Amino acid sequence: MVRRYTAADIPDACAYRADPEIQRFQGLDPDPDAFHADLARMAGRAPLDDGGWLNLAVVGAADGAFLGDLGLDAGGPEGAVLIGLGLMPHARRRGLARELVDGTLDWLHDRGIGWAIAEVDLRNGASLALFAACGFERAGEAEDDEGAYAILARVP
Repeated sequence: MVRRYTAADIPDACAYRADPEIQRFQGLDPDPDAFHADLARMAGRAPLDDGGWLNLAVVGAADGAFLGDLGLDAGGPEGAVLIGLGLMPHARRRGLARELVDGTLDWLHDRGIGWAIAEVDLRNGASLALFAACGFERAGEAEDDEGAYAILARVP
């Protein structure tokens, strides 16, 4: 299940953000004060508002346990929505990431969004394979201070 973050998510979300495997690919700030500031910045924004990334909590449907993060940024080129996601180690390799990507693409399609983009660190073979399996195609590559990444695109 995907929902807005709550105060109860903050300890687990900060632990997730501090995980070296998450830091390596996402560079999210694990500091609780920074996370509170991020949540305040995102409060009240609709998922498709053009105001930068909107991060949503991924939680277990049965128990509400924190599993990871889904990010959307409606400020992509030519109306594209950028999709980003990460999961706690115990939530990986269970089909959840595929379910999140497919569900997000369906959700975007239902809202008339023309296409989606994922920017994936070139060292992240699992994410490259995930997005390829979900029909994304490599549209290019770029580099920033965190390293080189693939730009993957798909029409939802």
